[in-house]
Amino acid sequence: MGISPLRKMPFRTIEGHILERSLAAVYIGVESFIGPDTIVMAEATDSEVMGAHSIEGLGLAADPVQKKLVPTIMLALAALNSRNGRRIVTAIDTALASGILGEPFSNDDFRRACPGFGKGTYNAFLWKHRRGNGKTTELFDLIGPNQFKRIRRATIVHSDGE
Repeated sequence: MGISPLRKMPFRTIEGHILERSLAAVYIGVESFIGPDTIVMAEATDSEVMGAHSIEGLGLAADPVQKKLVPTIMLALAALNSRNGRRIVTAIDTALASGILGEPFSNDDFRRACPGFGKGTYNAFLWKHRRGNGKTTELFDLIGPNQFKRIRRATIVHSDGE
């Protein structure tokens, strides 16, 4: 297809195995919905699927009753420098400082030590803000299978002056 890989990234399979695949920047489309995305380049033995990230990026959602993709209204999610993002990081830092949370820690350890956040927060926050995620919010080092350590920063400066 003439697509050039950008970099390789590790993925965890449902069985818990780690495999590495190339990522590429492309335009994808379904019916009249077209947009840019980062895709995982499948190998010959891999299944071809359209993931939730791609579907949501096109402004679509899966309708399980009709068994088709339908247009949706997207949610405006808070950024890390929002009050909620700071609250999550503060809760983790407080739990680490008090010894309630020890390093390395997993998503489940985070959930037990810092109750009160949504299920999605516990499943995604550490992974989303790990070093090497391609974003500027690198707050954790992934040091083993689902094992994280907090990256210590001398000063955190927020864009809103807080």
